[in-house]
Amino acid sequence: MKRLPWLTLIAATILILNPLGWNIIGSAIRYSPTDWLRDLWVLVTLIGVAVLVVMGCLEAWYRRRRLRASAAARNLGTET
Repeated sequence: MKRLPWLTLIAATILILNPLGWNIIGSAIRYSPTDWLRDLWVLVTLIGVAVLVVMGCLEAWYRRRRLRASAAARNLGTET
């Protein structure tokens, strides 16, 4: 098991690289005076980024903890 948060990377890729994800991010970035939903899309995009960052941190923490536990179990097995 590696420390890289693979599940979060896969979820982010699926969420961003689809037509709806591209449209939401494009609406948040592109400025148009007639686009009255731009503030909503900026908020949705920022919340999505924040959720993915928290997911990545939690997954990395969990994987790091599991790696330490498995390394400790291996060390206990070799000392006896």
